Amino acid sequence: MIKKIGLFFLCFPLVMFVIETLFFIIGWHVNCFAFIFAFILVIGYILRNTSKNIRLKSICWFVGITLASIFIGANVYDASYDGQWYHSSIIKLMNDGWNPFYHPILQQDEVPYYTNTHIWVSHYAKGMETIEAGIVALTGNLESGKTLNIFLAVSLFCFVFDFIGNFNKLDKGIIRFLVALTTTLNPVLVNQMMTHYIDYTCYVFVTIGLVCVYNIVVKKERSYMLPLLLMGFFVPTIKFNIAFWFVVILLVFIGLLYHTKRIFNKILFKNMAISVVAGFLVGAFNPYITNTVIKHNPVYPLIGEDKIDIMSIVTPQNIEGKCVFYQVNIL
Repeated sequence: MIKKIGLFFLCFPLVMFVIETLFFIIGWHVNCFAFIFAFILVIGYILRNTSKNIRLKSICWFVGITLASIFIGANVYDASYDGQWYHSSIIKLMNDGWNPFYHPILQQDEVPYYTNTHIWVSHYAKGMETIEAGIVALTGNLESGKTLNIFLAVSLFCFVFDFIGNFNKLDKGIIRFLVALTTTLNPVLVNQMMTHYIDYTCYVFVTIGLVCVYNIVVKKERSYMLPLLLMGFFVPTIKFNIAFWFVVILLVFIGLLYHTKRIFNKILFKNMAISVVAGFLVGAFNPYITNTVIKHNPVYPLIGEDKIDIMSIVTPQNIEGKCVFYQVNIL
């Protein structure tokens, strides 16, 4: 059951994103149908070939956790700066009908919430906000978008809990639970859980990705291939550096498995490459492709001739002027 819950609360929002991407491609916009379609599709996929009793119990868990998560997300206010700023602006605009594929660049008068918000809304990756907008379209409550954070936290706990079962010394009720809980309660995740911030997703997707790779390569469990490919497609749409670390860390882990166990899964490697490239080209069409076409720079406004400096105001004084290696590795 734990494995099914983990798979559901990972695949459900990611399939929802795929559906919303298709909506954008055909000229439509975010709406509640993506939530409904994804919910039904993922339940059907995960519970295929299971008994009626297991299906009933699983659906009860899925529905119960979903409703509880929506209630919590909708009733806890996001007091963060960026959460109230461009993250929530993107969610609201998408919920109001904005299609970032066909109308990629917004003007100041179209995003009146704060000065220059239109720059960040137009040119930043917006995968998380796309899913959150779909949740908001269903509930009508802007704060309910944070439900996605709870889904991912639940999924992370379940993946880790299931993974620990591979090790006899840790496969004991309370120990297994505590290790999974401690792994899940990463300080960044806990701090950002009730906000629209997205940085914690690097930890979540890398950790779940490592579990998936281990199960595919070592345990030969094919059921982990779909969630891994969905993550490969989705991660580039969150943030460029998150996609970078996701790919690099998983490649290093695949290399270590080959070095220690002489196992290399060509199908996994090929499928992962395809899904990540598709994520950059299709899922993250806005901003990487639209930025390249319009600004001749896929990561505008962070670099380039007309870049906007956002780092100087958040750089600690004790690393100002230091080399990049020091700033990244020493602090």
